[in-house]
Amino acid sequence: MSDTVATRTDAATATVDAVQFLGRASDRMFATTVSPSGASRAGVVICPSIMADFIPNYRREVVLGRELASAGVAAQRFHYRGIGHSDGNAVDLSFKSMVGDAMEAAAHLVKSADSSKLGFVGTRFGALTAAAVAAQHPGSPLALWEPTLTPKSYFREAFRAVMMMGVHLDESERITTADMQRELTEAGATQVLGYPVHKAFYDDVVERDLVSELGSEPRPIFLVQLGGTALRKDNQAAVDRWTAAGFEVTSHVLPTKEAWWFLDDRAVPSADLVRLTVDWFGAQFA
Repeated sequence: MSDTVATRTDAATATVDAVQFLGRASDRMFATTVSPSGASRAGVVICPSIMADFIPNYRREVVLGRELASAGVAAQRFHYRGIGHSDGNAVDLSFKSMVGDAMEAAAHLVKSADSSKLGFVGTRFGALTAAAVAAQHPGSPLALWEPTLTPKSYFREAFRAVMMMGVHLDESERITTADMQRELTEAGATQVLGYPVHKAFYDDVVERDLVSELGSEPRPIFLVQLGGTALRKDNQAAVDRWTAAGFEVTSHVLPTKEAWWFLDDRAVPSADLVRLTVDWFGAQFA
């Protein structure tokens, strides 16, 4: 762990952001611990998404961490190795490494917050990571923001986004899903809007699913869907499976419009999403 820690103290709430690198030199993980002004009653690890999702959720994760700390709950944000400010190369990214990074973040938070009571947040693809780590912490509450239920559907969505970007091109120049699948197989990697997708990673995750990663141990779950007026069929099916297995599931639909693969200069509102999540964790840790 790096001895260098940069801190920021909020003038209004006295919460503290402590930014540092965890791990040995050349293999460091970027991490931010957000601590309350007093003792922490629990800690929450925020597992980010990947690729284009990493950016639009970033500000919301920052705000969530600070609002949790304001409510007396320490928060841990981090970047997977191979992504963002962490060391490593995207070619080395694997589901195992993502889960390992999240576990390292959780261990750091337990030590920093001096509390073994943990919860987890997973945003989009990060929901799979959060579920896998939460499975190793029986009973820990898990919040899921617009979760990726299956990587297969995630990559299908990603490949369609590439096709949409090429609608203005001549038909002979357009890239199809079949083209990208072939490139994955033959070249070992393809590009999705500037983000590399390596065959090893794709093969590692494509047959996984969120419900299986979380396992059968009942726990409180908070699932937030962004967009629509009612849960989509896939989200409802997951909620039904968990409920039937004895999980305590709370779901909420926020009627906001998201364009995960296409960024513009408008910040997506986060106040309702953050408030609902903080209030839910507050009830879990009461």
